Amino acid sequence: MVFKLIGSLFLCVSGIFASAFVSKFQKNKLLVLDSFISLVFYIKGQVDCYSKPISEILACAPRELLEQCLVKEGAGLCEMVEASRVYLSDESFRLLYCFASEFGSTYREEQMKRCEYYIEALSEERKNVAEEIAKKSKIYSTLAICSSLCLLIMLW
Repeated sequence: MVFKLIGSLFLCVSGIFASAFVSKFQKNKLLVLDSFISLVFYIKGQVDCYSKPISEILACAPRELLEQCLVKEGAGLCEMVEASRVYLSDESFRLLYCFASEFGSTYREEQMKRCEYYIEALSEERKNVAEEIAKKSKIYSTLAICSSLCLLIMLW
């Protein structure tokens, strides 16, 4: 009987932790996307003021911003986007990867226009992701807890 109680407690706690993990993962999706939008803003400012190449821009970028993008130090822009793939929606990944692969191949004015376009497109995608997360996060949390309770009832 004691083992049943310990197992029941373990199942309940695991359901709560699974729910917390899913909730944290959903919040990280928005945090990473917001960080990339801020990074594009930063890149736009650096191109506008200093016309630096992307390697110098990333080397001078604030460490907190790069950490929020879940990036290792010294990574290129394409590598940064690929490293954060788990937290990005398909459309966000496509937009960021296109930005990363196109950046630095044109003149300053064209780079500024592309930065503005990608900031606008990513901001729109952020709204879509936020709506999706609001809908799904409660469902995922409830599903994790209910699954553990269902398993508890079946094994009792």
